[in-house]
Amino acid sequence: MTLALSTLNTAEPGFRVAFAALLDRAQGLDTKVEGVVREVIGAVRTRGDAALADYTVRFDRWTPASAAVLEIPQPLLAQAAEKIPADQRTALEQAATRVRRYHERQKIDSWSYTEADGTLLASRSRPSTASGCMFPVARPPIRRRC
Repeated sequence: MTLALSTLNTAEPGFRVAFAALLDRAQGLDTKVEGVVREVIGAVRTRGDAALADYTVRFDRWTPASAAVLEIPQPLLAQAAEKIPADQRTALEQAATRVRRYHERQKIDSWSYTEADGTLLASRSRPSTASGCMFPVARPPIRRRC
């Protein structure tokens, strides 16, 4: 399966229309994706590693010899990271740090309480249904001052 990625540039004519179409398409997929995700999570909770192996066959079309082969050993991850050009690795690490730092500040705890008359009042925090990353291609990142 090939994943087609498109690049949108805010300075180009037609950006708003293309971006709106992309957002609209993502919203339409949400219920399908959420259903599959709930199925996978439920199966893994009840069947554990056997479910992981089944979903690897289903989604990756590969039959693992055991669940243990699904985990990538840290030395192999480190070796792969060393093969990434230094500037790209630095950019990816910086992006990951910024995304992590942003979302750590964004966390909102869910809460609830019951009034004396039995009324339940609550605020529930849930993860976002969609997200995205933007990486500059063949040009330096834009630096903005706040």
